[in-house]
Amino acid sequence: PELARIEWQEKRPFNLYNYQQNYPWITLPYRGIQKIKRMLQKKDFVQRNWELQFLGAENTKELKDRLFNEKPFASLVPSSLVNDYYNRFSTENPVYYAHAVSMLLTLSLFSRNSSVK
Repeated sequence: PELARIEWQEKRPFNLYNYQQNYPWITLPYRGIQKIKRMLQKKDFVQRNWELQFLGAENTKELKDRLFNEKPFASLVPSSLVNDYYNRFSTENPVYYAHAVSMLLTLSLFSRNSSVK
């Protein structure tokens, strides 16, 4: 019985005993209140997948290592191009340049793991 009272993450605020009451007039106010609580906490929200992968000290170090220290990748893509896009990503507009950096990272990993040398 106690286990059945635990809220389902996907069906909050419902559990096994009251999941049948999942109506919009109940869930929308609950979701709105939860959103307001999160906004008032003043934490940075991770809104995009690349933020998880590229931001933070350790992630930045790993990203630089994979973009600038992979020899097969350096023969595939000019280092000036990699420098240009990485600098634009880190200084100008990370949202706009994140896709380009992601593609460069994909090429870097591809060049390391494939026969392209």
